[in-house]
Amino acid sequence: MTFMKKKEILILNTTHIGTTLCDFPLIKRVRLDYPADVANITVLLARRNGVLKKYMEKEFNCTVEVMQHNFTGKSRYAEILLQIKSRWKFFDLGICGLEPRKSDHILLWCLSKKTIAYIEDNWHGRLITNGKRFVKDNNRHQSDLSCGVYSDKKVCSKDWPKLNLPVASKCGGVPSIYISTHNNRPNSSINLDKLVDVLSFVFGKRQFCLVVNGPAEVDFPLNSLKEKIGCEVRYAVTKNFDAFLHLLNECDLVFVGDGGVSHVAAWLDKPSVVLFGETLPEQWMPMSNKVEFLFDPKTVNNIKNEEIATKIIKQLDSLPAG
Repeated sequence: MTFMKKKEILILNTTHIGTTLCDFPLIKRVRLDYPADVANITVLLARRNGVLKKYMEKEFNCTVEVMQHNFTGKSRYAEILLQIKSRWKFFDLGICGLEPRKSDHILLWCLSKKTIAYIEDNWHGRLITNGKRFVKDNNRHQSDLSCGVYSDKKVCSKDWPKLNLPVASKCGGVPSIYISTHNNRPNSSINLDKLVDVLSFVFGKRQFCLVVNGPAEVDFPLNSLKEKIGCEVRYAVTKNFDAFLHLLNECDLVFVGDGGVSHVAAWLDKPSVVLFGETLPEQWMPMSNKVEFLFDPKTVNNIKNEEIATKIIKQLDSLPAG
């Protein structure tokens, strides 16, 4: 009896958590084309996204390997050297659905015999054996860009990632709204005075409790929030990603600026209101039909308070009774 050797397939993502979640439809599509009895799939992630490892391995029946570095600056080339030492040309196929970058191309070429990636007219594009011409399109969602390098079939709602977690506890009696104390995108961060004005208006129309999430050492005016808004305010410290996921899952509504939290909320299928400042919703909308969003080309603090409050009230009213 002759046994066929399994193919070894690499999928590379060296960016942030939101972009990695937008890669899930690509990974799903590759796995459908190459079932587990035909191919081993390895997803290689930057160190910061190692928190996704166990969830991705369960979802896609794949191996997730986490880099020693975040693949930024000079550390990218240290990581490439580490990878070369352990498995030069090990993979039969290497895929990357990100916008073309020199370091990604070099790493794919070093690790894979055949490579699929977006390319432009430069020397490192010639390292890719099956390059697809990159065309900048501000109306194209990141998940479609990622999948498009491998397949022309557009991403639809059934391709969106969904994580089902049990809900352990809730704010008793009234809906809970999640907010975060920080966002790494300044133009998508609502200022404190505006936040208070918006939530005070909402609390005058609908009852809720506020769940504020952040690190232990943060200086956040909780008592002031409670006094000015009038609602119950709970500060929750999440020391790891699992704790953060479970906290987010316990909340009824997520109110955040564009960024990783909004994509994780969509992954959990949580209703959300997401504010976009400068970042284009067409490219970075969380993959969920439970998202209400508002956009300003400069900063979310230019969005009218009434418009934000209206979106929050709409989402609160859409929640299941009880």
